[in-house]
Amino acid sequence: MIMSIRQVAPAGRSVGAFRVRVRCQALALFVGKVAVVDEPTLDALFVRRPERWGLRGDPVVWQQLQERLRGRPIPGFLPAIGTIVESEFAAITGVELPSRPGLDDHRYLRHLATGSGMSDGTVSLHFWRHTALPILIDRAAAARSAAARAADS
Repeated sequence: MIMSIRQVAPAGRSVGAFRVRVRCQALALFVGKVAVVDEPTLDALFVRRPERWGLRGDPVVWQQLQERLRGRPIPGFLPAIGTIVESEFAAITGVELPSRPGLDDHRYLRHLATGSGMSDGTVSLHFWRHTALPILIDRAAAARSAAARAADS
């Protein structure tokens, strides 16, 4: 390859600079190919809402998570999604998501209340650990594999 670079290097140009330019152009072509494929983002995982919620504050947290994660790419290491969602969940609610919440483990959060009923503003920690997180991780895996298939074609 170096022979072909030297052969096509324009007169008066340094071969080293030309090599760098060729490598940058090749990288730009590679990046351009990848950019054509829509990179899945975390907010896309929240488009379809669960059929059932734990409590009435859960849809509010779901919506806020979608907004906070808008445009962020899905990490290649899928368990990182759990870490990201847990971190953002804590930022929204002020509550750390326990690793083993009980069925009745919930928190009332006044700032999430919308005036929608008895459990208004209440978040089910059990729902987030055992339903929402697995749904999001499964959707991320599906989105990653769909993106990989699209990139291969």
